[in-house]
Amino acid sequence: LLTLAVNVEDVSVRDPNDHRFREPLDIDVTWYKHQGPPGEIEWVRHPSTPVPAAPQEGPAARPRTPPPANQITLPGPKGTALVQARFPTPGEYMLRVRVDQFDSAPDSSGADQCCWTNGYVRVRVTQ
Repeated sequence: LLTLAVNVEDVSVRDPNDHRFREPLDIDVTWYKHQGPPGEIEWVRHPSTPVPAAPQEGPAARPRTPPPANQITLPGPKGTALVQARFPTPGEYMLRVRVDQFDSAPDSSGADQCCWTNGYVRVRVTQ
């Protein structure tokens, strides 16, 4: 089981007079297998990353399932996201981590091509 860590910080400059930005925005960190031998990586939630609370019930609440272990949400504006990975077979892997604010920023989404950062980590599994 390999523990992966990424330090993140939102350095965006937003209008401080805009009520939407009074509080720091959450930061989403998602890990992916970018390349490697066949088989899926088993992502395991790190003990320091609790499962998010279930959404509150009510007429405005949308039912949501908890995110998978490879998706971590950090309270902004900065923090360290930890996840653990179990690899299916020995070999060379390239992992990608994407950091974004698609779920919390009113000025960003996955469809508008703004704004995220990718990082890559090479892992060699021998046993």
